[in-house]
Amino acid sequence: MEKKEPPLSAVLLAEPFNPVLSFFEKPSYLIPLVNVPLIDYALEFLKTLNLSHLFVVTCDGSTTVKEHVQRRLIGHEFLDNLTFVKCDGCYSVADVFRDIDQRALIKNDFLFLQSGFLCNSNLQSVIDEHRARRKKNKSCIMTILCRTCPKEHPCRSRCDDLVVELEESTQRLLNFRRLEGDESSLTLASNASMTFDLLDCRACICTAQVPPLFSDNFDFQTLDDLMREVLINEEILGHTVHVATVDDCYAASVHDYHSYLSIRQLIFI
Repeated sequence: MEKKEPPLSAVLLAEPFNPVLSFFEKPSYLIPLVNVPLIDYALEFLKTLNLSHLFVVTCDGSTTVKEHVQRRLIGHEFLDNLTFVKCDGCYSVADVFRDIDQRALIKNDFLFLQSGFLCNSNLQSVIDEHRARRKKNKSCIMTILCRTCPKEHPCRSRCDDLVVELEESTQRLLNFRRLEGDESSLTLASNASMTFDLLDCRACICTAQVPPLFSDNFDFQTLDDLMREVLINEEILGHTVHVATVDDCYAASVHDYHSYLSIRQLIFI
């Protein structure tokens, strides 16, 4: 009999390391989006998932987020499988992953997201796809969530401009670049497709192999740094990253003032 895989756990970073979101006096996770604190959107999404455990990571030392999350989850089974992780001295997403690795909190695949994440689906098809890929290819350590969004779309800001090169048959990430101008120097592999219209939803499904990779590379500060290392040293490390395009639902992340305004406008419509 085939062994049943355990449910995903989730790591919710309550306080993103993004000074651009400091335009409010409140902590970023309490910034109101249509009168609802940002973190509540992420919590409502997480409620739709079958999770083994929820880790809420805080870095500011405040008890406000703990009180708020516990209040929002009253009556939900998450309260029995909820851990608040206080990451003292963490100044980047990479520091959080290192702290998680040092504490040995993660044993299986997990969903990583931040308090600005919104989604109106439980993404079960993406989770199933990730697991099926892992069964065939243990080298896959991460599945990144993206959605199709044309470059001229008002939801996109300058920091969302990126080019993604994918292996057509597997959606394996071959190359990516945050665009800063000239795109003519990009080359394309014969078995690949290149797209400029993917929007990074800033959430990903990771394996338990991901946190140790940050511990092994103390110069990493972001998930982008990790992905570049995987792509550059794929033959040596034996790791791959894949992309899941979620066009059958709405998924996005508030990560700057532009995304805040555009998502707020969409919610009002």
